[in-house]
Amino acid sequence: MCIRDRAVAIVSRFEDGSASITYDELANGWATWSEYDRIDFCQNCTWLRGQPDLPDILRFIAAHGDPSEWSGVAVPIAYTLPAAEAFATLEKMFEASVIGTRSNLVQAIGLVEHAGSLELVVADIRALAPLEATWHADDFVNWHASELICAVHSALNLGADAADYTDLVRRLASHPSPANAAGARRDLCRHYPEVLASTKFDSESELPSNVLPFEPRRP
Repeated sequence: MCIRDRAVAIVSRFEDGSASITYDELANGWATWSEYDRIDFCQNCTWLRGQPDLPDILRFIAAHGDPSEWSGVAVPIAYTLPAAEAFATLEKMFEASVIGTRSNLVQAIGLVEHAGSLELVVADIRALAPLEATWHADDFVNWHASELICAVHSALNLGADAADYTDLVRRLASHPSPANAAGARRDLCRHYPEVLASTKFDSESELPSNVLPFEPRRP
């Protein structure tokens, strides 16, 4: 952890090279790890990108993990496994997870250019948009709304017509939970400049970011 000018940065030991793990070590030790250690590893295994056995590590977690762990490896699966395998793996995870907890999975599916990706995220949009739970105010984050924002972002990334979601994006940008409203403005504004141009950004953290974490994989 690095603390400077009251800002906190947590640096993974996989990133700085002070820790390492192999597939065999993971497979042999997984059953003895605490839930905390499993989740912590899954959230940091993105720093193993380029490691030859990372695909097998991700396949192991997909087979032996649970939704709380899958959330951390969803995006690495999208950029590491072949597109067809990545989609099939993420689809199984998605179907086994509870609506409102699948933001990372939906984001990852949006990074995989596969014939089924757009259909899946559009179905998620249609499931989330009518739910009352999606539009409730929350002191922290409304996770249903967060998943919906990710689903719309993924659909647009996969080629959906932005005009299909103009009204929905306008509503998300005015969500009663400030964190969700800011997230919609930040993640969707490049697709809807005419809708969000007049929206006031409350802080630098809300400024639009047009860069996806990883480029979509080709089939």
